[in-house]
Amino acid sequence: MGKFRATKHPYRMSLMNSTIVTPCPSLSDDMYLDLAAFDAFSDEAQCPENILVDIIGQVVDVGEMKTHNVNNKIMKKLEFELRNTKSTFWGRFAETLMAACENSGDKKVICLMRFAKITTFKGVRSISNAFDMSLLLIDPDYPEAFEFVQNLPQDGLALTLQVHVPKEQNVVKKVEHYNRFPRNTIQELLHSPEIQVDPPCHGLHWRN
Repeated sequence: MGKFRATKHPYRMSLMNSTIVTPCPSLSDDMYLDLAAFDAFSDEAQCPENILVDIIGQVVDVGEMKTHNVNNKIMKKLEFELRNTKSTFWGRFAETLMAACENSGDKKVICLMRFAKITTFKGVRSISNAFDMSLLLIDPDYPEAFEFVQNLPQDGLALTLQVHVPKEQNVVKKVEHYNRFPRNTIQELLHSPEIQVDPPCHGLHWRN
């Protein structure tokens, strides 16, 4: 994971050539979430940027889906906002969240990101997925999520989706000169009671 660490634990476990790994039954159904508190999120001392965090929040604003060239690879990017937290998702994380928001109807969208990356830009801290290391869960069925939803303020804050509307182009329709007169065959013209030839043949008129 490069400079990032998934835990604040000061020690590291390494697998050696002589290490033996065997499967065993699950000892607990606990997800071992270590949710970052919002009041500590803005504090570098409590949430350093090299430590990946678990964070849960209500999605309240979703921007437009955009594409960027990242290392010669086209990646989708989605900027959105949890309550009090700016966020950015890339790749499949962006697609998953956008689909969930578009299909949410009037329901709240609760987003749980495990191993999220903290970044700071112009003094504002935000979260994003740490490449494919992160895990995104929408409306998770965990006790921590139920407690979070119950403690949300009942302010009726609804989800806002920003939709791209293309600019209208002003198109001037050119009126063709010949369209101002009805179309006739040569035979009809010969039997026409009146023929008038407009410019460029100025002043030429023929009347029966």
